[in-house]
Amino acid sequence: MPETSTSGKSRAKPLALKKLGTELINDNSKRSISLRISTSDFGRIRAIGRRLKARESDVFRFLVKIALTEIELLCDSSLERTDLLRIFATHGAQLIGHFNLNARRLDQIINIDAATRTTRIDADDLELLSMSAFPERYLALRLQELTGKPVPAEDALVTLYNYLEVKYLSGRKQGPYRARTRAVSKTTSEGSSKATERTAS
Repeated sequence: MPETSTSGKSRAKPLALKKLGTELINDNSKRSISLRISTSDFGRIRAIGRRLKARESDVFRFLVKIALTEIELLCDSSLERTDLLRIFATHGAQLIGHFNLNARRLDQIINIDAATRTTRIDADDLELLSMSAFPERYLALRLQELTGKPVPAEDALVTLYNYLEVKYLSGRKQGPYRARTRAVSKTTSEGSSKATERTAS
């Protein structure tokens, strides 16, 4: 975890999980952090900074803002299970892979820590979700066993989202993550279809 420091004399106290940092979200004071990244990532950041004639720190801030925009709903402690499921269904490969989230940890995050007004997510489906960080062929095989239909490896993530949507998300209000995923899924499907057409020709 990055170490944080402030210009004041007092140090920030650790936040309880239930608070989710809400008392800091609207605090516009600056904080310095120390973190380690790979040499290759630092090289990319430096290259982007040189291309834009910007400081490396400005590139870091921009990347943080982009990432926070994508998953900012995780700051909301009132999210229901299906809301969290939608976020992980959209960004599962990145979130699950980076934070090493297995089915047990997903159960803790989605079923136990979330608001309980909506349906509990089945353990088998959390296992599927955890597989989104694996090579797509493994997820495709598991989905094929589950649905009884052939699933091309390149369509595994789209098929997973569609499966979860039908089972848990259909009929619920369409939020920004659901709309964004529909667009991504459509683009991915169209790209796959064009690639297939080129191969066939």
